[in-house]
Amino acid sequence: MEQHQDLIHWKSQAWFDPGMVAWYSRQMQDHSGINALKYRVEQDLCMKHVVGPRLLDVGVGTGRGSIPFARIGLDVTGVDSSQSMLDECRRQAGEAPMRLLQSDATRLPASDGEFDTVMSLNLMVHLPNWRAVLTEWGRVVRPGGRIVFDINSVDHYNAMQGRDDRYQDLIPTHPDDYAQFMLALSARDIVEFANENDLAVVDLTPYGGFASDSSRWPWRDGPLKQKHWWRRQLEWVSQDARLFDFTLFMEQRLFAVLTTRVTGRFMVVLEKRADPEANQSWLAAREALNDRLAGVIDAALLRDLVPGGWEDWRATFNAFLDHPRNRVLFGFLLQAVGERNIDLALTEMLDARHLDALREWINHEACDTQALIMASGWHACPEFAEAMTLRGVNMGVGLEYGLMRRLLRDYFQVTAPESTQ
Repeated sequence: MEQHQDLIHWKSQAWFDPGMVAWYSRQMQDHSGINALKYRVEQDLCMKHVVGPRLLDVGVGTGRGSIPFARIGLDVTGVDSSQSMLDECRRQAGEAPMRLLQSDATRLPASDGEFDTVMSLNLMVHLPNWRAVLTEWGRVVRPGGRIVFDINSVDHYNAMQGRDDRYQDLIPTHPDDYAQFMLALSARDIVEFANENDLAVVDLTPYGGFASDSSRWPWRDGPLKQKHWWRRQLEWVSQDARLFDFTLFMEQRLFAVLTTRVTGRFMVVLEKRADPEANQSWLAAREALNDRLAGVIDAALLRDLVPGGWEDWRATFNAFLDHPRNRVLFGFLLQAVGERNIDLALTEMLDARHLDALREWINHEACDTQALIMASGWHACPEFAEAMTLRGVNMGVGLEYGLMRRLLRDYFQVTAPESTQ
């Protein structure tokens, strides 16, 4: 526990600096790239699950999560351990009425059952003592009220890395590692806590397939945002309304109905009522869905999952792909999914025009990759390297450009023959 307190102090001390708070506030107002998408997904989830007029936002920060609720008339209280954060929240709120109090997340200045909903964004990921935190939040929520917060998914990390870690394994023991700590929980962790504390699981909603840099899906070797070519695609999300709508559709009408194994983050929604049988049924259904997702992802599976009905989902999805940038983004995903040996029944998902275009694009990409390997690798072989080396320089490098062109034209036949006239 002392180790936890040291880690919590390290994680929170920066937010007492007004300069750091000002920097963070600017970051929260940056809607470039996928930021606007992330904020929209989180706000929509909160709007969907907050109940009652009395809302407590724990770790209110700059007020990104709860100011919209104050503006539509809810009775909002925000608490934060940093007075500098509370001052910035007051500035951001403007005329929106909010009660702001300085407090620790485990010692809330509220009576038992005072609030209809306790909400928190981007706080729990910093708190290794999450059980104590949730216990305190449960104290101040009325019977039938809700607790809503976001958390990283250890199920996702384990699936991507072939591991079987628990959240305890990810908590650092040395101060040099504190900066890297981000709490990640599993669906089972949440269900077990709910059963022990007379809470019901309303939902654990996955998100962040696009709208989070914590997601490693569908790559094994790092977050999506570490891929520069992927980042270039996502930079257009905030600039292209049709691309924004497509990624929002994928977040809300695909990722959200899958499991905590698929994306790097999920929104927890708990209700203050005991229902252990329903909790176990919920968990069993998600584990069964994980088994199904390991097989063929086909129309039969999606028909059971997607909101609004399969035919409507399919028609909307294909309409989005009429926009070239959406089709390119989906093409990149298809390529990565193929590398993970995930079996998508594309003939059931895609109209013929999109299926043909994407197959051609993927085939050309594969040809480019193979041709590049051939053109750049042959002169490194020992039997050629010695003959091609002059004064310590392998001259085969200078032949790569011409050879690449001829491979694509004559061997792979993906470029038009050169004119003989």
